[in-house]
Amino acid sequence: MWGLFKFSPFYLYFNTFEYKTKIMKQLINLMSLSCLLLIAGCNGNKTESVEAAKTISEGVVDIKDVRKTQAPDADIAHHKYHDVEVCREISKGDTHTPAQDEYTVYFYSNFNDSLFRYQASDEATEDFDKAAYKWLDDTSASIRLFNSGTKKEVNFKVWGKAVGKNKTEGVTF
Repeated sequence: MWGLFKFSPFYLYFNTFEYKTKIMKQLINLMSLSCLLLIAGCNGNKTESVEAAKTISEGVVDIKDVRKTQAPDADIAHHKYHDVEVCREISKGDTHTPAQDEYTVYFYSNFNDSLFRYQASDEATEDFDKAAYKWLDDTSASIRLFNSGTKKEVNFKVWGKAVGKNKTEGVTF
């Protein structure tokens, strides 16, 4: 009697259903495990990339005094994305404005898919020896000039903007 039951349509249906259920459970477990591994992998990479962005986007640099020498080399090949340099210079002056002491911030960002040097200057009214910077977005940065001995400081923001097809300028505010 049991031999006939194994060949009945009722038995074959349940046997197939049990098999399909077992396979479906295994597939669901495999997909769940894959999703967990994918999420764990993405979270780890995101944390590392955020930390890398923080180290690239902020820092402290010494202010170079180039009043008696030439301004720093403008060769882009010696710089990378989000580099910042600050120099104390003497402005060239013109017929309306005499030459004066100033701080010039050189900052590097992308323009038309290539690295470009932006420049912004401000009058030097105090004696600063260091500059701290923090990039706010792709083309603007917050700058803090300070004297490590007297604790005097001044804060301002700079940003680069396109003024033509292949020309840019730095702006201070």
